[in-house]
Parts: sequence; structure tokens; C-alpha cells
Amino acid sequence: MKCHRFVLFITAAINVVATAVFSQTTARLEGIVYDRQSRQPLLGVNVLLVDTQLGAVTDSTGHFKIFGIPPGPYRLRATMLGYEPTEIGALKISAGERRRVEILMKPTLIEMSEVTVEAKRQKSRQEMVSTALREFSPRRAKNLAGGGEDVFRALQTIPGVLARSDFNARLYIRGGRPDQNLVLMDGVSVYDPYRLFGLVSMFNPETVTEVKVLAGGFPANYGDRLSAVLDIENRPGNATAPFRANINTSLTNANVVIEGRLPGRDDGSWIFSSRRTYYDLILSNLTDAGSFPNFFDLQGKINFATDPAGTLDLAFINSRERTDILTTDKDAKDEKTSRPDSIAALDRQDQTIFSLRHRRLFSARLSSTTLLSHYRNRNASDFGARFPLRGFIFSAHADLQTTETAFRQDFAYTPSARHAIDFGAFVARQKAQNSWQFFTDNPAFILADALRFTDHSPTSFKSGAYVQDLWQASPQLALQPGLRWDYSSFVDQHLFSPRLNVLWEPNVLTRVRFATGFYGQFPSYETLQGEGFRVSLQNIKALGIHAERATHFLASVERKLSVDWTLRVDGYYKSLRDLLVPQQGDTTWLVVTSRGQNSVRTELQTTKYFTFQPKNNATGFARGLELLLEKRAGGQSKLNGWVGYAYALVRGTEPDNGRFFLRYDQRHTITAVTEWRLGSKWQLDARFQAGSGFPYYKTVYTIEVVEDANRNGRLDVYEDRNLNGQLDPGEDRNGNGKLDFVDPQTGMPDERTIEMSNDNRNRVGDNRLPWTSRLDLRLSYLPRFWGADWIFYLDVINAYNRKNVQDVNYDPKTRKDEPIYGIPLVPTLGVSVRF
Repeated sequence: MKCHRFVLFITAAINVVATAVFSQTTARLEGIVYDRQSRQPLLGVNVLLVDTQLGAVTDSTGHFKIFGIPPGPYRLRATMLGYEPTEIGALKISAGERRRVEILMKPTLIEMSEVTVEAKRQKSRQEMVSTALREFSPRRAKNLAGGGEDVFRALQTIPGVLARSDFNARLYIRGGRPDQNLVLMDGVSVYDPYRLFGLVSMFNPETVTEVKVLAGGFPANYGDRLSAVLDIENRPGNATAPFRANINTSLTNANVVIEGRLPGRDDGSWIFSSRRTYYDLILSNLTDAGSFPNFFDLQGKINFATDPAGTLDLAFINSRERTDILTTDKDAKDEKTSRPDSIAALDRQDQTIFSLRHRRLFSARLSSTTLLSHYRNRNASDFGARFPLRGFIFSAHADLQTTETAFRQDFAYTPSARHAIDFGAFVARQKAQNSWQFFTDNPAFILADALRFTDHSPTSFKSGAYVQDLWQASPQLALQPGLRWDYSSFVDQHLFSPRLNVLWEPNVLTRVRFATGFYGQFPSYETLQGEGFRVSLQNIKALGIHAERATHFLASVERKLSVDWTLRVDGYYKSLRDLLVPQQGDTTWLVVTSRGQNSVRTELQTTKYFTFQPKNNATGFARGLELLLEKRAGGQSKLNGWVGYAYALVRGTEPDNGRFFLRYDQRHTITAVTEWRLGSKWQLDARFQAGSGFPYYKTVYTIEVVEDANRNGRLDVYEDRNLNGQLDPGEDRNGNGKLDFVDPQTGMPDERTIEMSNDNRNRVGDNRLPWTSRLDLRLSYLPRFWGADWIFYLDVINAYNRKNVQDVNYDPKTRKDEPIYGIPLVPTLGVSVRF
């Protein structure tokens, strides 16, 4: 790895410190309060000298000050909802003394007889200044109707966050592709956070404690992504008991969580969880076609205090996903439908993550987080098909392995109550092995050698550093300027990204936020993993391929309408440039121009095809407006939820194709989510979502591509009647002395139909799918018996069974674009027990 010099620019301001004159007979006590696990300062903590009227409340940086304290012994107590009370005893105060203390508070849950109250953590000033921050409770992911207890599917209820279909949990956030989202789990970058071909995510709602979504305008401590950040934290184990367990099962999967206190110590905990789909075990007994998609994962985390001022987290994840499908002549119902064709598909994914994170409080002003992580992911697919009646075979093999070993060091420094400076750096070693093999002896496929075979195993390094200052300029105004530097040896490019977040609170009911900045994303095999397309990044430097870039402008206004109701309006504009798109190449097909009873006219035609080689020649933009009206349950109210609306426009531009609508451009989206407590043991959850249609490429005409085995520019008709792989003469079934230009098995013309469109980039946007809508319901019963808390639920997806068109597929038999529908009405039963 090359050594690089970089300069960190720190924005500084003159600190204005109010001073007061005290009598020599009194003392002053000041300090800072931290979250014991995250080492983050806490806002709104009540700090009181026991049995006195003297106390204070911590500010946005966790600081407090108590003046006019008479000399003597005291006990200092800190309390806050969601944390265990913390007390410092035997505190002796002398006359005229100025004492400093540090308080570490431990998070907790408030448990009542039949209701669990989830204490909402007070937001820090750092989080309140983030324009696009959305926090999502893992409990909502677990209880969300139709969400399948999946975190990413639950996030799709947030305005500006959507998926392309019912069958995909991949998130498109404010005009960004899924690979343009930075996904962090306990601080570790996760490049492929999906399971079952994107149907669900890897995150377990039973172990996740916090989900943050920054849909743009994110500060300088996040880097190397173009669109958004999903920052997810897994909780430590419950240290209040030696052993606890939670088991959740439904018709499709089982989820087991066990946790407890570390043996022999009170300052540590452990937690292990495992998930496994088992519907494949049931369906596999009904057919011999192979195994259905299934996955198994195991996660664990150990947390303990290394000393009074430090904690250590050890975490790991190991997951396995498999699909093995084989179709043969055995699947035929009778002799007429029997074909000796065979198709075999094998897909496997293995993922391993290890991390070691140490957080330490050096003083009331300085804390650090050190993270060492190792990430490994492999996606391998094999596909083979043999078509004897057509006389050709087809096979494909794709294997992408990526590893990343990273070291990251972050510091938080609070020089005064008005400044909180964060800075840090990281370095990562990345290694990829990308291989792709494609073979067919069908001459209708004319492919360049670069498309038939590729093998690339690059090793590269990434490094970066940042600094940002949260400056409380006035009681109403907070500024957070920042600067980030990133470097990738893979493309040999430096990126400098200045950023700014602003929070203005004109009154106690209103918050106005603004954010802007430059953002970049380096090309790599890691980010493209799992997205369903292949690229070759060989000779990337010689080709001049470099980072994709974006500029964000965001603004939001949040107004507290009452104790329970909040209204928020967001607007954004993202300018995109240097976007990667695949290059086009030329190929020649033998195309049928006319067909008679005993003759076929053909001609060679040259057409364009997409290669696996990308280039930075596309630009684009994303802009939108979002409204969110949210009600939180309070007082005697047992109803909470939100209603959201999002307007979005996402367009791209290519030199050869002009301006076009991207396929995930959904113009209008409406969402409503409710949670209603029906007494002490029943709960009804509902979700309604409707959206305008996505763009699609309408098939305008088709061509028939036929085979030219000897490449003489004329049609060759043959078959493999003896199934020995040798071409035999074609048939003359009508006895006219000429070959029949038909498939001997089906009687259909021997052809390969290609769909064509005169607007294959949907430049005008007229070709859109129809509106979709879906209502999901979930009824839960929450009793307590046998010393355990139970949840029995009925979940109904698409309650009114609407046929929602997800996409279209051209059918050569009907010569029409046939709709592909989403999930129909599906009821699901499940049970969860916690003991």
C-alpha cells in the first residue's frame, strides 16, 4: 500500500464561556454523562445531589454544571428514562473547590406485568442536526403487518424508501440504487446484506437495537457511497439474568435467540441467535426437482468491560444459502409432454463477518472507538442446459469472492459545551476473485470472447479520514461542517468531500434542517455483489474508469402539532455524474425476414448488445418532496402510526441514448401504518401502501433469430434424433422433397424470438406499469402463561387479493407483454415465546 500524506482541516471557533463569581464558601461540580455501551454523551439526564435541591440537566454534549454547593459529603445521582439510575457515593466537597466527575449510564428496558414499554432514547444534538435521519424501531419491524419480520421490508414504509417488487427487499432510497447505500452493522461495512436472492435481509429484528436511515446529506464520518446510509446496531445480551431465550416460528422459518450474563462477572453479557427457513424441507418432499432456496445463519455477540472506562465487543456472523434445482424428463406428465431436455441450476452463498470493537473514555472530553473487522462473502452460480432436439448445450458459471480486512479509529473530542469535534481514519485491504464462464454451441449466440470468459483477481487498498465539528453557534442554531478524504488504489484516485449540516430551532415546536455536500463511490466488485449483474473491471485504470460522484441538497421542516402529533416535510435534489453504465458492442444475427410454407428468407443483421465492460459516461438527477404525519401513543391513547406521501423524479442521461427514466422511478407513493392496542392482550397492526407504476421497456416488435451452424449466412435445419450429440439431417414430413423448417418436437418454427423496442430506455416515460395497492393486516394475541410471554399472530398479506403488476414479460406465443403479478392473498400463522 502506498503511503499518502493528507491534511485534515478542522473548523474552529472562538469559545465564549460564561463565567461567574462564587463565594469562597461554596463549590462547583461539573461533569459529563455517557452511555456506558456506546460511549456517546447523553442529552437530558437529570443529575441531582441527593437530599438537596441542587441539580442540573445535561446539554447536547452530555455536560452539566452545579453551582453554589456548600462543603460536605454528598451522593450524586443521575436518572434518565431508558437507563438504570447511576449513583456516585462518598463525594466530599470542599469550600471553593471545582470538582469534575464522569458518569456512565447503562441502558435498560422498563418491563411491566403484560406490557413492555420501549424507552425512547433522547436524541443527541449530533443526530438532531442530520437532515435526512430516520430512526426505526426494531419492534415495529417485528410487528409490521406483511413485513415478514424483516428490517429492510419495514424500512419500505418510510417515505423515499422503496423496493422494485413484492419479491425483493433491496432498497432504492431517493433515487439511488441498492449498491449505492452504505450498510453498516455494528460499524462494519456489509456489501451484500440480502438472503434468498434479495427476498429478505440478513438483519434479525430480535437482536437489532437501533436502525438509522440517512437518506442523503450524511455527515463526513460516512464515506464511499453515493446515495444513503443504513446504520444498524445489534444489542448486547441481557445481563439481568444468567439465561434468557426467545423462540419465534412461522410457516416459513424459525428464529431462536438465547442470551444472558457472562459467567463470573456482572459487567458483561452474551447473545447468540440463529435463523433457518424450513419451507424448503416440506416442498422438497413433494418433488424431486432439487432443493428450494433456503438459508441458515448464526450470529453472536459478547460484550464486557475491560476496565471502568472501557468496553469490548466481539461479534460474528456466519450464514449459508443454497439452491439446487434439476429438471428432467421425469417431470413430464405423459409421453406427449416428455422431453429429454434437462436443466440444472446451483446457487450458493457463504458469508462470514468477524469484528472486534473497543470503546474507551479517556476523560470527560475525549473518547475513542477502535474497530477491527474481517468480511468475506462468496456468490457462486452454475447453470447448465442440454437441448438435444435443438442440438446444442448451454452452460454458465459465475463465481465472485470478496474479502475485506479493515481497521478504523474514531475519536470524539468535546473542548467546550459549544463544540463537539469528531475525527478519525480507516484503512482496508480488499481482495476479489471474479470469474465468469459462458459456453454454448448454439450458433444463434454470437458472443465476443470477453463475454464468454473472464477471470480477474485484484487486490487493492482503500483509506480515508475525516473531521467534523458540531458547533452550537447559538441556542437556536447548530452547524456541523465537515471534510472527508478518501483514496482507492484500485482506480488510483483521491476524493475530497466537504459537507455541511445545519439545524435551526426558531421555537420549541419547530426544527428546520439543511444539508449539502459532495459524495463519491469508487467502483469495486464488493459494491456490485448481489445486485444481479456482472461487470468486468479488468484494466480499470487503462480504461480511465473512476468514481461516481454526486452533490446533495436537502431541506426539511419538522413541526410538533401536539404532544402526540408531528408533521415533517422534506425536499431534496441530488445531482449525479460519472455514473457507470455498460458499454455496447456489435454482433451479427441471422434473422428471418419472411416465412413461406416450405421456405424461409433470412438475412444477416448487425445489432448492439451490452458488454460486461463499464464506463463513466452517464449523468442524472433525483429530486423529490416527502410528507410525513406521525402519531405516537401517549396518555390514554393506544393508537399510533403514520401517514406518508412521497413524490419523486429520477432520470438519467447517456450520450448515445439521451435522457431516460430509470426503472425505479416511482412518481407517487402513499403509505399508512397503524398499531392499535385492543385491551391488554390484543393488538391490531395494519399497513396500506399504494404507488404509481414503474417505467418498463415496452416490446414494440420482435425478430426471429435462427441458427447458422456452418456460418455461411444461410439457415441450417437439423436435429439430434438419436440423442448422441451428432447432428442428423432434417425431416421431410410432408414428402415434398424439402426440409421442414420446424422444431420436430413442437411443430413450431425453429427460432429464437428477440424482443425489440424503439424506446428501450423509456425516454418519454409513457410506458409505465399500472398503479399498485396493498393492504396487510396482523392480529396478535399476547398472553402470559407457564412463566413466559407469548405472541400468537395471524398475518394476512394483500388482504383484498389485488393483482398488482410488478413487471411484464414478452410471450412469443401470444406476441404480447404478459404481466407478472405480485404476492396474492397469503395468510400466515406464527408464534413467539420469550422466557
